[in-house]
Amino acid sequence: MAMVSSPRTVTPLRPAISSVTTAMPRCRECRLRQFGFFDSMTDAELEFMQRFKNAHGRSWSGEYLLEQGSQKPRLLTLYSGWAIKTITLPSGESHLIKVLLPGDLIGLESVLSGAVRHAVQAVTDVTYCSLDCRQIDDMLNIPSLARRLTVMLLAEQQRIAERLAVVGACNARRNFAHFTLDLHQRLRERQMARDEGFRVPLTSVQLADALGLTTVHLNRVLRSFRQDGILTLENHVLTIQDMSALREVAALSGPSSESCPLL
Repeated sequence: MAMVSSPRTVTPLRPAISSVTTAMPRCRECRLRQFGFFDSMTDAELEFMQRFKNAHGRSWSGEYLLEQGSQKPRLLTLYSGWAIKTITLPSGESHLIKVLLPGDLIGLESVLSGAVRHAVQAVTDVTYCSLDCRQIDDMLNIPSLARRLTVMLLAEQQRIAERLAVVGACNARRNFAHFTLDLHQRLRERQMARDEGFRVPLTSVQLADALGLTTVHLNRVLRSFRQDGILTLENHVLTIQDMSALREVAALSGPSSESCPLL
């Protein structure tokens, strides 16, 4: 089954980084904190996070939130919309290493190491919380927040390691099934998906890149899932028709009990 045309994107004259300021929601009333997987914070922690946050911004589809190779530190948390993290090798090849969703932290390595080794690009229009990089040491001096950040980074490392293992060791059907279930869980945690599926704003090229496949191979995989009555992907809507069969293909017995904690 051939995938349909990609959603609207804005191609700037250069990799623009938008800095449009929007109304800044307070951390205490943050809508993301209603989600069960987003751990609660003490009053003192919330007060610090409110001081830590210095702006609320917006970027349009296609714009860059971070540019690879930039020496300018930037620390953000995605508030709404989808973005992607990509790495471009010196030889010119690039790879999509993660789909970023609301609540995900962006740019920590640029603050801690002074260099950005990947790019982050908005897939849809996005909004984000901008954090004051100068206060990162203050945050690390608060034991509960430092531990939260450490747990978050370890969980992220484990997630990436598991995806690398699947991409390297499994066939394309299992790879796609694992990617779909992982993304479905992350979206469900954020109330951005239903049991039977979710919207996928990624282009066919971006989706194939995330899986380490060509678009031709991806379309063959999608055709096989459709013929087996397991799932379909049409008009950027992924519909899961047989969840148990999808889990069987992915070699997963049930929903993961672990969620990646957020700051």
